[in-house]
Amino acid sequence: MTTVTDPDYRFAVEVDEGDEFKRYLQGILNKHHETAYPLMEVPNSRRFMIRVIDEKDQVVGGAQMCAYWGWADISLLALEQEVRGCGLGRQLMYAIENKAQEEGCSRIRVETFGNELAFYQKMGYRIVGHLEDYPEGYNYYWLRKDL
Repeated sequence: MTTVTDPDYRFAVEVDEGDEFKRYLQGILNKHHETAYPLMEVPNSRRFMIRVIDEKDQVVGGAQMCAYWGWADISLLALEQEVRGCGLGRQLMYAIENKAQEEGCSRIRVETFGNELAFYQKMGYRIVGHLEDYPEGYNYYWLRKDL
């Protein structure tokens, strides 16, 4: 194991307030991948938000997704408690899948805890991995669907 002991370096831990540092790190990785994996294209990713808006023009939920390498990645999906159970989640998923296809994606992925697992499975998603006791007493799942 190598330890950095050079006094010219230090580590600064800060609260993450935005995407600037993420973009910086992604740039480093993209440069590295161009050399290390010359046959792999650096993704031209696009991020999208889908808002669910009620009849009073109030946002009651939505999703955030990213499209790249022919995949759609659902990073966030949530609905307010009072609008759950009436089919909005299913409609939101259809909207996500339609947008993914518009962007040329043929596959989609999502992560979830066990409580929401049946919802995704009914929508045709299948488990491709899971982590037990994350956190203690709960399971975490990775799912995918071919569009």
